[in-house]
Amino acid sequence: MPKPLWWLLFTVVGIWLQHFLPGVDLLVPGLIVCLQEDGPAPALWLSVPWILIQEGTGSLHFGVGVLWYAGLWVLFYAGRLLLESRSGVFVILFAFFSGCYHFFLIQIFSRLQGLEVPLALQMQDSLRHIFLFPLVWLVVSFLYRGREAGHA
Repeated sequence: MPKPLWWLLFTVVGIWLQHFLPGVDLLVPGLIVCLQEDGPAPALWLSVPWILIQEGTGSLHFGVGVLWYAGLWVLFYAGRLLLESRSGVFVILFAFFSGCYHFFLIQIFSRLQGLEVPLALQMQDSLRHIFLFPLVWLVVSFLYRGREAGHA
């Protein structure tokens, strides 16, 4: 399957699955797989519509999605300085730090907007991200590599 079609299908499925797991950005594992497998240029092209989708569906002011994805890029490249980006340790640490970053962003932006978001809900969303990210990354990575094997 051609890469653009695969990523379009991934985006549609990821958005659909987010309906069942509110507060979790299921497109993030795809971003990391794209950075690992294809590099920054295709990942940038995917990030732009994904940021717009997340900004449009979120309840916080514009900018949280931009900071979220920019922070993920920084976490990825900072982590890559220390570890191989395809290793399990990297993925688990990325999940942990991105979950903490998610909590931090929601804390800051909800307070700036004067929104009362229960701390338990913020914690639940961040923990859900931490625990789901490695699993979703594993599935996406397997399917993406399988797409290449099926295409050859």
